Amino acid sequence: MLSQNDYDLLVLYREPRPRPENAEDEKRFRGLLARKLVEPVGYKPEAGGLTATHYQASQAGKDLLEAFEEQAAQEEKRQAEKEAAEARRLQERHEDYANAERRYRTQNKISVLAILVPFLTFLLGVYVEHFGTILERIRGLFG
Repeated sequence: MLSQNDYDLLVLYREPRPRPENAEDEKRFRGLLARKLVEPVGYKPEAGGLTATHYQASQAGKDLLEAFEEQAAQEEKRQAEKEAAEARRLQERHEDYANAERRYRTQNKISVLAILVPFLTFLLGVYVEHFGTILERIRGLFG
């Protein structure tokens, strides 16, 4: 398999181009050449014969590039699925929290009503039972 650095260099050779100029890329290029992932495609005549001027990815190199890109796409897809699953999990957690908060508030309202209803029933009962007495006392205050 290719390292990311080898991939970055080999992808440049999908089209014919000259050898790299810097020493680091030249070292990696020689490694690709030794593994027969690039091959010479352009030559120039020199005193001793022909010298390669341009190189291009060989079929093995192109196949390896394709496999590397396919693996990268699969990894990206796995990462996207993982992030989507995490987003769904967080959404469900948020919904659970919201539901729990809603139940808590409803329970508080029921608790308040459970206290107020008997109290109001008591007041209403006192009012009905002593309506006449209450009415007489109110008249006595104003009359």
